[in-house]
Amino acid sequence: MMSKKPPLLLLLAIVASLLASCGSSKHTSAIPYQSKGGGRADTRTFEIPKSLPPQSNALLDEARRWLGTPYKYGGEDKRGVDCSGLVINVYRSALDIKLPRSSSEQARYCSPLQKNQLMPGDLIFFATGSSKTVSHVGIYVGDGRMIHSSTSGGVVVSDIESDYYVRTYAGAGSVDKYRAMISKSSAKSTSKPSPKTPASSGLASSGQKTTPAQQPSTAPAGEALPYKMTPATSLPQKSTTPVTTNNQPAPAVVSETAPPVPAVKSNRTVATVTATPIRESKQATKATVPTVSAESPKAKAEPTADEARKAVLNSLIEQKIDSILNK
Repeated sequence: MMSKKPPLLLLLAIVASLLASCGSSKHTSAIPYQSKGGGRADTRTFEIPKSLPPQSNALLDEARRWLGTPYKYGGEDKRGVDCSGLVINVYRSALDIKLPRSSSEQARYCSPLQKNQLMPGDLIFFATGSSKTVSHVGIYVGDGRMIHSSTSGGVVVSDIESDYYVRTYAGAGSVDKYRAMISKSSAKSTSKPSPKTPASSGLASSGQKTTPAQQPSTAPAGEALPYKMTPATSLPQKSTTPVTTNNQPAPAVVSETAPPVPAVKSNRTVATVTATPIRESKQATKATVPTVSAESPKAKAEPTADEARKAVLNSLIEQKIDSILNK
């Protein structure tokens, strides 16, 4: 009987060493529900600061949904979950990040951190077994606390500064993909352009500088302006009066839109006109347009363009009639 005890003790030691990780052992991660020693007692609730990045907010919000879930070795759903199962479910559901299954593998997967470098969403590891290897993991939620799955209390929030967790603390780490998401989101928020002020005019919206309209200068009170400002009532018009030079009559101004001249009737008998060419009469007199000297104060009013044209046409008609009658 004495020869059988050493093999039995050796077998128990081998089994204990194989069951050193939270994700693969029912016994070695027996984290008590009540914190051991100093520190705050475990709770089933925690507050999420509003100032957190959206990724951290999503991660902690998903973790909070698991509070009160019972512990189950190898479990990965709300019916029961172990410590590493809780971590992989929270990261997968909130951020679509896949992590290794066991707590020891998760510790190797993360980038190492000091405890004072932890931010909400990072992982914190403990060596609760005799081998001093990582066997338990929790998600840091801020304010010196973590959410994890305890064998006696299920998913709870614990103080990482309690005596038990200070003594079994094995390190902390960050998931690189998670930290990269936060950095990218922060860079986008800082690169957003400031809101533009509305343009006051079309020139301002096109980037051109605008200057305020100049106002008439005014003299200080009690002083007179060096000039007098009189508002204009009408615009000057261009003069159409003919100008004479060297006592020569100027050409009559004829409007382009003058109405057609009516035919002039004569009381004289007009003979029938044949196709024979008409010779000009030497007795024909030149039509003259009366001119008015600008120097004579008693000069008659100058005829209008229509009157001048009618006078010329009447003179020409009379000359033609006289030439026909004199043949």
